[in-house]
Amino acid sequence: MKGASLPAFVFLGLALLGAAAPRLQAQSSSVSNFSALLQIPAGGSSPSLGFVVATPTEFLIRAVGPSLSSFGIPNPVAASSLKIFNSSGVDVLNEPNVRPIPVDWSFVYASVGAFPIGAGDADAHATILLGPGAYTVVAQDSSGSGGAVLLEVYVNPALGQTVD
Repeated sequence: MKGASLPAFVFLGLALLGAAAPRLQAQSSSVSNFSALLQIPAGGSSPSLGFVVATPTEFLIRAVGPSLSSFGIPNPVAASSLKIFNSSGVDVLNEPNVRPIPVDWSFVYASVGAFPIGAGDADAHATILLGPGAYTVVAQDSSGSGGAVLLEVYVNPALGQTVD
C-alpha cells in the first residue's frame, strides 16, 4: 500500500528494538527496563503490562504504591501486590516449584538503578528467572481503595545475589 502509514504501535515496537525497519533482521538489541504509572480504580480492575522474553533472563519486577507518596504522587495505593502470568495463564510467581530466596533488596535496587523501597512498606517486588515466552505483569491493590501504582520491570544483572 503505497503512501499508507503504519500504526503508532509499530513505531513504538521499532523504537524499543532500537532498529530501523529495513535493518530489523540484521540488528538486535535489548531493553533493560520499562515502567508505567497506572491508576487502579477503587475496587476496580488491575492494570497490566505485557512483554516477551527471548532467552532465559532474571528480572526484578515491582508494583510500587505506598512509596510513591515520598515522590509527591497523590493517592498511591495503600498496599500493592503483583502477579506474573505466562502465555498459558499460569501465575508463575505462585507455582509450587517457585521457592523464594532471601534477597538483598538494597543491592538489587542499586544494581538496576531503581529507587529504594523502605523496609516495611506495602510495596510488592520479586526477582524471578523467566524463560522464553510472553508474560503479563498485573499490579493489584490489596487494600481495595484504589490509587496510583508504578509497575516496573527491570532486567536484573544481580543474578544469584542473596542474603546470608
